[in-house]
Amino acid sequence: MKNLILLLTLVFSIIGCKKEEEEDKLIVYSLSDKVAGYDMSQLSIETSKWIFTNPLDNGPLSDADGSFHKKQPLPDVTILAPNLGETQERSLIINSKNPIFIPAMGVTGWYYANDACNPDWNPKAGQSVLDFLQKELSGVLEGATNVKVVLNGQPLVPDMKARKTTTALFTMKVDQSWNSPDCNYTGKDASAYAEDYTIALKLPKGNHILKVAGEFKDINLVQDITWKLTVQ
Repeated sequence: MKNLILLLTLVFSIIGCKKEEEEDKLIVYSLSDKVAGYDMSQLSIETSKWIFTNPLDNGPLSDADGSFHKKQPLPDVTILAPNLGETQERSLIINSKNPIFIPAMGVTGWYYANDACNPDWNPKAGQSVLDFLQKELSGVLEGATNVKVVLNGQPLVPDMKARKTTTALFTMKVDQSWNSPDCNYTGKDASAYAEDYTIALKLPKGNHILKVAGEFKDINLVQDITWKLTVQ
């Protein structure tokens, strides 16, 4: 009987070790995978809400060193937001249980119903708000170039532009700093739509260097972020 107990203990110990080894390795999710129960589109929506409900000069995009990212919008996924077109070094400690979601480059459009301040920004008769925003953003994201996500010196995927994620229509209260100063939209719901080049991954424990880069040459926006990540 003692031998049986010892054998069972050894078996469970081996299984536990294998499971821990499997969990502590690099995982790159496909676009169709669920990430902690979310699909990529849902994570893009959460990212846009996180960015645009915070002030322009005090939010994830303007985070100079990674400190703003310590307070995440989701408890079980760590989002690494892009920036406003700068060369930056950011640092962050990440829970090893959390997947990481990276919208390397993205565009978001929004619309206010019955907007007297901007009456020309409207869907045509019979056109849905989603179709209107999709057409207004059409081709904008595709104008991004040199979109890369590089982990410890190695590109995570050969072509980030093959990883386009689009969202459903969603609602958010955009911080006034993102809107025209001539119009007050404080507290008003905006209907929004987003497109992103996205990747989600899970990192093994330890220290990692993650570079996220991309350009919108037409508006002279060049993003180059170096993340120093500690996974523990």
